[in-house]
Amino acid sequence: MMDNDILNKINEVLDSFFKENKEVNCIALKSIMPLMVKAGVFNKDIRKGLPLRKVLRELDKEKTLDKVPLAFAHRVEKDVYWYFRRPETDCDLIKINDGPTKKEIALKKHEASDEFYVLSLCDEVLEQKSARQHRFKFLVGDLHKDGHARTMLPLDAFYEKSSLVIEYDPKFSEEADEGKLDRKTNSGISRREQREIYDNRKKEVLSDRGIKLLRIMYSDFDTDDNNRIIREDEKVVEVLEKLIAETTKKG
Repeated sequence: MMDNDILNKINEVLDSFFKENKEVNCIALKSIMPLMVKAGVFNKDIRKGLPLRKVLRELDKEKTLDKVPLAFAHRVEKDVYWYFRRPETDCDLIKINDGPTKKEIALKKHEASDEFYVLSLCDEVLEQKSARQHRFKFLVGDLHKDGHARTMLPLDAFYEKSSLVIEYDPKFSEEADEGKLDRKTNSGISRREQREIYDNRKKEVLSDRGIKLLRIMYSDFDTDDNNRIIREDEKVVEVLEKLIAETTKKG
């Protein structure tokens, strides 16, 4: 059940916005989010409005979207793009941008991934926002073909206050195409071998720098027939709290 206090605050911000901006009939969710944070509805913004999207998604699922009367769901096949509009007006943004951009589609796909879901809950458990796809100058891959350049290896999430890196390993989609894992890299080894080498390198280099590494597997959780995590937040958080505690206690 959605907290009525939060819904009241959301509606207050929206009413105030349209009263103060009479020339605006419609505004995208990501554009109103800074005002929501400023008003104290949410503590911070994540991924251009994710906290507010979660509220609307829950209302939509419960068929109680009318609790935020100015919310407008622009549905494109299975995707939903959220806007807010002045009462009894059309949403001009929809007319101008009838459909999502490739960037919006990619972002939405990422937000729906198990990796994003797990790391977002890790942020909550650790009470800090991680740096996603973080790179250190001291953690690099093999030499490029030019014999000089190296690419800094990306890390799924870095928690600076905790000196902790968390990597999430899904059930790799490449398993449906084994050929991808067997392709040769610039180093002359397969992608499968390179992935293992890089995983070990991350562990060793980070350890030398006093940074702990926690590798979370999709198999740590209950999954469905498609190997996707069953999203029961309390159960998932319980697993994460245990894994994080075990990692951070290690000397």
